[in-house]
Amino acid sequence: MPNAGELLTPDSINEFEKNQTGPLGSGSYFADFGLGWDQVSVPQFAVRGITVLAKGGDTMFFHGLLYTAPKANLTVATIVAGLHRAGEISTAVMWAALADKGAVSKATTAPAALPGAAVIPPEVYQYKGKYGWGAPSAIVQVTFNPQKNTLDLELLRNGVFVPSSTLYYTSDGLFYDPVTKRSFSFAVANDGRKLIQQHLDDNGGMITTGESINQDDDMDTSEFNDMTWVPYNYNYWAYDFNLGKGLYKTGAINGSMGNIYLYSGAPQSLSLGDSAAYGLSDQYTSRLILPYALDLVDIKIIHKNGMKVLKTDGFEFTDAKTVPLLKKVEDIVIGNDGYNVARKVASETAFMSTIPAGGRILIYSPDGNNIFDSLMTGNETQTLKADSIIVFIGDPNAVFVTK
Repeated sequence: MPNAGELLTPDSINEFEKNQTGPLGSGSYFADFGLGWDQVSVPQFAVRGITVLAKGGDTMFFHGLLYTAPKANLTVATIVAGLHRAGEISTAVMWAALADKGAVSKATTAPAALPGAAVIPPEVYQYKGKYGWGAPSAIVQVTFNPQKNTLDLELLRNGVFVPSSTLYYTSDGLFYDPVTKRSFSFAVANDGRKLIQQHLDDNGGMITTGESINQDDDMDTSEFNDMTWVPYNYNYWAYDFNLGKGLYKTGAINGSMGNIYLYSGAPQSLSLGDSAAYGLSDQYTSRLILPYALDLVDIKIIHKNGMKVLKTDGFEFTDAKTVPLLKKVEDIVIGNDGYNVARKVASETAFMSTIPAGGRILIYSPDGNNIFDSLMTGNETQTLKADSIIVFIGDPNAVFVTK
């Protein structure tokens, strides 16, 4: 039992601070997940002998991060709106607070000069391939240019790998990104998986930011390939991860047999790509192939009400190719089951509709971006291009009158 005035016993605190990730990582700073914590040892503090626990949380519009340094009795909580980075703010505030308490020196030194260019060793070329990047926000393809001694990253967008960034090999054995000022290297995990590691400082702090995608030649990806999916069970209060999101997409990962990607509709300005890689356990069901990634979901295709339906993260989506055309004047009636009703625009038109109480209208451009959400804006006439998709959301038997 805790002593008087204590919330937790020392044994409980030790358990909360314990690394719970098991033997998957390649080093001491690999994804130190704990009970309720994203990290139980934030690398840039750990190399200075300071234990900092971290827990983050994000939506489309807000970003939060909690840092706790138990032995220093310090906690930093940051909540920001928009595109600001809660991590950078929290880190700066924590360093300042630690310095104020005398836990670290306030002295600063000039950053070390960037090491000179060097020739990429032949053994590094084995790391060419496709990787899940981030947690798990992107899929990247890694290639090397021996003539320029560079690493070229291509990012998967709309099922195609497009050039993203070029990193330069330096004499300290790292690849340097001149845009982000970050350095990277490769490693092999305990399970043989190839990893991309980002170096956080000059003291050995690093995190693993990419893991190899291993192809499976035996799996049929045709049910998921080149598919665009329309919301089928969104509701009026569909949480804000879906506000402003575009249409979901799935497809086969080019050059990686048997694997698929799920693009979950995030605006590209807010994400590297928001595409996560999956394998298949059968023709219709995904399996996880990125054991180090966060926030992955189950994906499954079923047939329901005579339609092909994608189920993921509690939501259901229908095949965009089957959406009926919108009539010039039409009453849209939500069925007894409450499922969304979708219509496609045949040619450029001015669209307007009544919205019943508890109703909501989403409109997607021909390329799948969300261009109107009645929950966020007033109800007004929209000029829509051909192949735009309108999704009507409401209670059972609710009626929308289009004009």
